[in-house]
Parts: sequence; C-alpha cells; structure tokens
Amino acid sequence: MMLGIIVTTDRHGIHLAGIAKAAQAKGHAVNIFLTDEGTRLLRDPEVRNLALLSGIEMSFCVQSAKKIGTTYEGIGPEIIAGSQMNNAIMNRHADKVIVL
Repeated sequence: MMLGIIVTTDRHGIHLAGIAKAAQAKGHAVNIFLTDEGTRLLRDPEVRNLALLSGIEMSFCVQSAKKIGTTYEGIGPEIIAGSQMNNAIMNRHADKVIVL
C-alpha cells in the first residue's frame, strides 16, 4: 500500500513524522507533499530526515514556499523541489491520502 500525505500547515510536524514512520515500519510506501504553510516544515530537521528513510519520498511546492517566504536552499536532493504536479502524481498513485 502507498500512503500519500499532503501537508498544508506547519502545525503537525510531530504527527507527520509519527504517521510516516509508523506506515514505513509496517512496510508501506509513503509519499509526502508539502504545500502552502506546510513548506515551513522544511526547517524542521525531523521532518526533513523523513526523506532519508527507505520507502519515504518527499516533495514540496516551490511556488508555495516562495509565496510565504520559506527558505529551501540547502535542502538535499532527497527532497524534490517541485510543483503541484508532484501532488497530482502522488494522489494518482496513493491508495490512501491524509491531509494535515
């Protein structure tokens, strides 16, 4: 199963990490997409490190990050600087989607 997680706020970083790690531990693939205020979580090392775990992919909307002033320079290649197209692809492939 593939779990998609769309993150639209910066209020749930700890929950994002917990859900993603729990799903990954059960052998599920996880795809995380940060958009709007959720791009602020790129400053959180625990959230960024999720992309280093096997079976977890992460991308974010560059346009959203720029709009709200989120700095993303220095983010490693394991996190894809993308667009809403990454969101659409995630939704197409996910078996279940959670919005935080």
